[in-house]
Order: sequence, then C-alpha cells, then structure tokens
Amino acid sequence: MTFWTYMLVMTMIIPVTMIIIGIIFTKHYPAEINHICGYRTRMSMKNMDTWKYAHQISARLWLRCGIILLPISALCMLLFLGRDQDTTGYGGMMITMIQLVVMILTIPVTEHALHQRFHEDGTLR
Repeated sequence: MTFWTYMLVMTMIIPVTMIIIGIIFTKHYPAEINHICGYRTRMSMKNMDTWKYAHQISARLWLRCGIILLPISALCMLLFLGRDQDTTGYGGMMITMIQLVVMILTIPVTEHALHQRFHEDGTLR
C-alpha cells in the first residue's frame, strides 16, 4: 500500500504542475522575452505580441489538460491498488508517459494558433 501511495503521488506531479503553471502564466507570464523561462519557440519569441499570445494559449491548454489529467490519472491508479510493486510501478510509468505525451502535444497546438494569428515575421494577420 505504501508503494501504491508513492506512485499515486508521483503520477499527480505532472497534472498538478500543469495546473499551477497554467494558472500562473494566464496572468503573470514572463514580462520580457527570454531564453530561460516561459513558452520559448522561434515563433513565440518574434515580438511581445507573439510572446503574450503564446503564453495565453499555452497557459489555457496546460490548465485544461491538467484539470482533465488529474482525476483520470487518479482513477487509473486505482486499477493498481493491491497489485504487486512491479505492476504498480509499470502502471504508474505508463500513466506518466501518457501525461508527458499530452503535455508535449500542447506545443503543436500552440504553434498552430500562433501561425493562424501571426505571419512568419510576427506581424498580426
């Protein structure tokens, strides 16, 4: 039971992080374009308009995805309650891999939204 609880906590890290960063970046994205913190792609760093828009889109996506992933991940972990450590560990790893895929898929969605709203040089369409 102790290992299952540990794995439950570990599988909650990604959704909780997505929710927290989504909430923070919705209102308080990095004020200056930088190479250290924030949503950093070639398109998002063209100018302040693309920077702000990219953070608005990605923050909303992360918030929504985190809210959806949190209960689904917890319910999936219930399937491994009472199982041996290997099964629980592999199950938790698979849940985490799926969470990572969802998190990474927010990048092309955000990039698509940027390209729909801005030209390649960063000017508004």
